[in-house]
Amino acid sequence: MNKKCLDCGVILTPNNCYASHIKYSKYVCKSCARERSKLKPSRKAYHKQYGRQHYKNNKARYREKSKAYKANNPDVRRENTARYKANQLQRTPNWCDIPQIKKIYKECPKGLTVDHIIPMQGEFVSGLNVPENLQYLDLSTNSSKRIFFDSADYQKWLDNGGLKQRFTAPYLPPYLRANVA
Repeated sequence: MNKKCLDCGVILTPNNCYASHIKYSKYVCKSCARERSKLKPSRKAYHKQYGRQHYKNNKARYREKSKAYKANNPDVRRENTARYKANQLQRTPNWCDIPQIKKIYKECPKGLTVDHIIPMQGEFVSGLNVPENLQYLDLSTNSSKRIFFDSADYQKWLDNGGLKQRFTAPYLPPYLRANVA
């Protein structure tokens, strides 16, 4: 039995068709299959959106799993904490005012976290663990920021007195203002 491509009508052979198409009745030649895939939305974007929605719908279940994993694997958590502290120590220079850093962490307002303006483990630039590189941010903004750093926004922030206002009021970097507003 000769099977034809549903789109262009070419007779399908093992050379011009994917094996799964002949086997599972998706009678389309390779070139038509490529064209069809271009019309479909990106699978990566679909799975990303699906994953976000699934997490949103099952947040309690994910939290329980996370707690159980942390309880069953305390060594992994200790290792991650030790790695973070080692990175922090490595990026803390000798001339740094360590009591001031401790004070900043101690006086962090409730609902906010201490964030490094220039990320300590950035992709292209790495900041230091010094008081001038710390700011207060809410947890969701700090998490979404990750290791992103934009030098132009940082320069604007400095020009507008960023270092002076940093700990008097929670500062939101310009590139994050649009996401929150």
